[in-house]
Amino acid sequence: PRTGPNGMRMLPDSQVFTVADTPGIYHHSAGILAVPDGLVCTYRTSDQHLASWVNVMMARSTDGGRTWKDHQTLATSSF
Repeated sequence: PRTGPNGMRMLPDSQVFTVADTPGIYHHSAGILAVPDGLVCTYRTSDQHLASWVNVMMARSTDGGRTWKDHQTLATSSF
């Protein structure tokens, strides 16, 4: 496999999919799990990397990660 800066594995564009992208919202730390009916992804949304508010989110895919639906908030925190 190709490697990029710092030895990170590079994927071809055909294997890169966007789970969520909301203008003005910081998305971070996606984790994906295969389940019997597809994929489940958890990710964090916040106002910025060093956040004053955070949502832990979940979404589902039934087409191998090409599209994501049923985005839900699992937990919210702020200071």
